[in-house]
Amino acid sequence: MKSLIQSLIFLVCLHFAGVVVAADPDQKASPKADVRVIIDVSGSMKKNDPDNLRVPALKLLVGLLPEGVQAGVWNFGTKVKPLVKLGVVDKDWKSRANKSANKIYSGDLFTDVESALKRVTRDWSETDSETKRNIILLTDGMVDVSKKSEESTASRQRIIDQLIPELQKKGVTVHTISLSENADLEIMDALALGTDGSSELVTSADQLQRVFLHMFEKSAPRDTVPLEDNQFTIDKMIEEFTLLVFRNNDIKETTVIKPGGDKFTHKTAPKNVAWLKEDGYDLITITKPTAGIWKVDAAIDPDNRVMVVSKLKLHTSDLPNSIFLGEEYDYKFWLTANGKIIEKDAFYDLTEMEIVQSSGGEIQEVWDIKSRNVDNEFVQRLGQSFTAGQFDISVIVDGKTFKRQHKKTIKVYEKFYDVDIKVLAEVSGDKAHIINVIPEDDLVERKTFNVIANITAPDGTESQVHGKMSMRGDKWIVTIKEPMPGEYNVVLKVSALTKSGREISVSSAPLKVGESLSVADDEDDPDEVKEETEETDWMKVGLLLLAANAVLFGLLGGGWFFLKKRRKNTPEPGEDL
Repeated sequence: MKSLIQSLIFLVCLHFAGVVVAADPDQKASPKADVRVIIDVSGSMKKNDPDNLRVPALKLLVGLLPEGVQAGVWNFGTKVKPLVKLGVVDKDWKSRANKSANKIYSGDLFTDVESALKRVTRDWSETDSETKRNIILLTDGMVDVSKKSEESTASRQRIIDQLIPELQKKGVTVHTISLSENADLEIMDALALGTDGSSELVTSADQLQRVFLHMFEKSAPRDTVPLEDNQFTIDKMIEEFTLLVFRNNDIKETTVIKPGGDKFTHKTAPKNVAWLKEDGYDLITITKPTAGIWKVDAAIDPDNRVMVVSKLKLHTSDLPNSIFLGEEYDYKFWLTANGKIIEKDAFYDLTEMEIVQSSGGEIQEVWDIKSRNVDNEFVQRLGQSFTAGQFDISVIVDGKTFKRQHKKTIKVYEKFYDVDIKVLAEVSGDKAHIINVIPEDDLVERKTFNVIANITAPDGTESQVHGKMSMRGDKWIVTIKEPMPGEYNVVLKVSALTKSGREISVSSAPLKVGESLSVADDEDDPDEVKEETEETDWMKVGLLLLAANAVLFGLLGGGWFFLKKRRKNTPEPGEDL
């Protein structure tokens, strides 16, 4: 009876959703996805993908793409050739894409990454805030455009110097998959980091399907419902769902069990079921499904998914694909019914919402979300509990008669700089504590790097010191001059722009500088310390230059007078000596 009442209230709230929505729902619309896939067909793929598992991996991606997004697929080697024409995804597009996937081959001579990226992005102008632009690039080789190595080297440099900045201006995110350790991992990482994408090294083609799934979820995320112990709930607002089941072995046949207990397999599936059975997975799409609890008889796998098409949608704000320890973000989510934001209190009174942080399948943090802001958004501050590594952030909405879920995978870097502390170094004859802060050039733009140190002395006095760039520009130096005995407490505020142009600013954990450090930390190379400290003492440099110039001018002046006097006493030609 209680469940029936909840269902009736739920349906009534949704029925009147058009009356109780925000004034301008279009402002809350999620950006449309545009996904473009580029697949390497060079001859080396015969070795790295001997079973041509690029075919089922692409078919999986095609099956997951929601209708209405724009997508296209290209092969590349010496030239770039369309495999699936760019267009709006619908049933006809998917049918053509599945047929075309079988045409992927391995036999081209070169691997022209530069031309491939230019070709697939040439119709994109500068940033379009209404479109989420993503490229998935799969390759197993180096940038190789010609038999002349210098031409390949030049192409590689153009990718770094010209192409990545162009992709940034167009708002393109590039996700790279390297299907060999011999691939140009440096370029693959540069493309990903430079566009806030992700980079994956796949050492076996068997992993391709799962990697394509994860790349898809970053490029064109869909609403899902939680799949727990191989069962899930389908509500009356769901018009269609797609069940992805990875088979750990091909002996066990996947069986789907409907709410009433009826079962079906690939061979006995009813007419409203489209079943794609490939090596390693089943992709099952069911239209107009029966509401209730569904089950699947198959191996439990963390990558299994249930994606839904529904009038009730869960939306989330963006999180970067890569962040750094110390960064914090307000993660937002909101719900719409029939394209309009739900505001009704009665609806939310029956709904439980939480955000779950997990890693490697282990839950680390759970936040119960209760209150909405004035825009009917739910907000949670993330970042304080992060450690270095890869995390899944899941929003789960449970309305008793319905469930929705969004999952976001992010990579957390420990830091974008290193710290080297030198205690009681020699600086112009005086002692000083030196803190060297060295940027990680592959993660941030060095020219944007900045360091401010908040220092608490042993006697409790506080001061702030700005780090000075070394003469070589490879580090920022914080100097504590004439230190008093005891331990200093130093917190560094470090800021920079990432390779993708995102501004980051973090504060370090307190650094202990002073007498508590070991003797080994105090023993520094005098020449190294002298270089680090004296090259930033600009006043002393200026005085030394001024003194040197005075001596030089004195010598030049003395020489001039000497030569003049000598010339006066020297006889002209023809005179007697």
